[in-house]
Amino acid sequence: MTPTGSGAKNRPLEALILTIIGASINVTVAIFNFITSKGDTEKWDKRAYRVTLLLAASVTAYGTWRGFLQSEENQWRQSDVQFQSEWSRISQHKERLQYERDLRAKTEQLAKQSEKIASLNQVIAGSVTGGDSFIYLMFTPQPQSNEAMLSLAHQGKYPVFDVSIELSDQDESDERLRALGLKDKSGSITLDQLIELTKRKATFNYPTIRPNMAMRVMDKWQLPVGKSVVRYRLAIFTRNGIFSQSINLHRVDGSWAQASQVFRSMGANKKSVLLYEWIDPRFPRDNQGKVVW
Repeated sequence: MTPTGSGAKNRPLEALILTIIGASINVTVAIFNFITSKGDTEKWDKRAYRVTLLLAASVTAYGTWRGFLQSEENQWRQSDVQFQSEWSRISQHKERLQYERDLRAKTEQLAKQSEKIASLNQVIAGSVTGGDSFIYLMFTPQPQSNEAMLSLAHQGKYPVFDVSIELSDQDESDERLRALGLKDKSGSITLDQLIELTKRKATFNYPTIRPNMAMRVMDKWQLPVGKSVVRYRLAIFTRNGIFSQSINLHRVDGSWAQASQVFRSMGANKKSVLLYEWIDPRFPRDNQGKVVW
């Protein structure tokens, strides 16, 4: 285990001090022996030994001190390298964070621009095709009368183009089926029967219907005198899709009340989507409070 803390940092210095003390003792002893041996008549080689011992102790002390200085210098350089490395790591980390922030900001900006472009494309497409706008017909019956004004209404923010409306009376269609012997039966029919069945009570065509507007189709539409219930079915063809509408009128206290639904066709084998519904508060309902369409 590597020593940590201030004690571990002071151990090299303690070892150096002990080494210097030991070398100083050797030097002191060598000097003392050399001085005290000047009066003796011993041989020169013995005096040379003492001189050598003195020089060795001095060199040892000097070498120990130089080693300590070199160790401190290396340690300082190592610390400097570590500091530079840590500083470089922190700087790179800051740069990476800044880069990520800038990249995130640019990504969000591109996402917003993409949303704006997609929205603009949707507006352009809606302006050309009609988007999710639709139209429908509605009657405005006169009080205590069998006459009604027929109007066309628009829903949505885009124009509706290439409008073709086919209106038929559901009761009359059922009567034709019964007359041809086809009511509640399946099978093939002749061309004449098909022509008879596809007769429309009225058709209307318009090149363009502007947004959020209503227009009169007929000032006076004659409702049947001898009936109290009328069921009209409309097929509406436009550039942006096929729609169907049911208009039921019921005589209430001598005046006509109206209920209407508009559906968008979603294609074969798919359920149509209800877009609009309006029911006169006076319109009769069943025991569950619902309109019988």
